[in-house]
Amino acid sequence: MARRERNREGEGGLPVRVDPQDTVRLLKAMPPNAPEAESALLGCLLVEPTAIGDVVSVIRSAEDFFQDRHKVVYANIVDLYDRTASVDVVRLVQQLTDRKVLDAVGGCDYLIRLSESMPSAQYAMEYARTVRDKATLRQLIDASSATVHEAFANEQTTESVLEQAEQRIFAIAQRRESNSVSNLSDLLREAMERLEAREGTGLTGVGCGFDDIDEMTSGLQSGEMLILAARPSMGKTALALNMMEGVSLGGTPAGGALQLGNGSAAARAALAVRQGRRGWSATSAWNIGLRRHAPTGGGV
Repeated sequence: MARRERNREGEGGLPVRVDPQDTVRLLKAMPPNAPEAESALLGCLLVEPTAIGDVVSVIRSAEDFFQDRHKVVYANIVDLYDRTASVDVVRLVQQLTDRKVLDAVGGCDYLIRLSESMPSAQYAMEYARTVRDKATLRQLIDASSATVHEAFANEQTTESVLEQAEQRIFAIAQRRESNSVSNLSDLLREAMERLEAREGTGLTGVGCGFDDIDEMTSGLQSGEMLILAARPSMGKTALALNMMEGVSLGGTPAGGALQLGNGSAAARAALAVRQGRRGWSATSAWNIGLRRHAPTGGGV
C-alpha cells in the first residue's frame, strides 16, 4: 500500500505511475457528466431566454452536453434564439417537428418537463459552468486516450507523439481560457489605470530601449506576442537580446529561450567574461552598443 501511494505522488518530478488495471477499469466506467445540470440548464433557457446570451459565452458548442438529446435541444434553442431573439416551448416543438427530431429528444412531454422542473433561472450560469467543466474532463480523457494509443502503437517518433500530446492539451486549455468572460467596466478601469501610470512617458507598455520600436508598439504590451522575422543572418537574435537587455535595464525582469548551438553559447559566454574583465558594466555596454549601432535614418 505504501509503495502504491509513493507511485501516485511521483518522484523527482516524473509522471505519476498508475496501475494499468486501474486505467482499464476507468476507461470502462461512465465518462464525467452532469445530467441534472444539463436538464436544469435547458429548463432555464426555456423559461428565461434572456440568459441564452450569457450561457453561449460559456458553452460554445452543443457537444459540451453529454446526452445526445440534450445536444439537439440546446442547438435548436440557440438557433431559434438567433433567428427570432426569443424562445418558448411551442415554437421549439414546432422547429424540432419540422426537422423531424422531436421524437429523438423525447417528444413534447419531455420538453414540458424540462421547463417545469427548472429550479431557478438565476442559477443558469452555474449550471452552464458545471456542464462545461464535465465536458472539459471528457476532452482530457479523449486526448489522453489518443496519446496512449499512439504511444503503444509505436508508429511515430517520440518527438511527434510528444508534440501531438502537447497540442491536444493546449487546444483544450486555450478553448477553456477563451470562454472566460470579463466585465467591460473592469477592463476599462484596468486600462485607465495603465494609462495613468504611464502618463507623460508616451508608452502604455514596457519600453525595450529602441525609441522607434517603442513608438510603433507603444511599448511591449502584456498578453501580446510579437514575432521578429527576417532572413537568416540578419541579426534577429542580436536585436532580441538587445531588446531584452533594454527591458531589464528599465527595471522589468526579462527572459527568453534561445536555440543556440554549443559553440554559439560558449562564444557569447566568453564575450561576457571578457567584458567583465575589462570592467564594463551592463549599462555602459548597452550605451556603447546603442551609439555604435544606432541607425542613421532614424528607423530600425
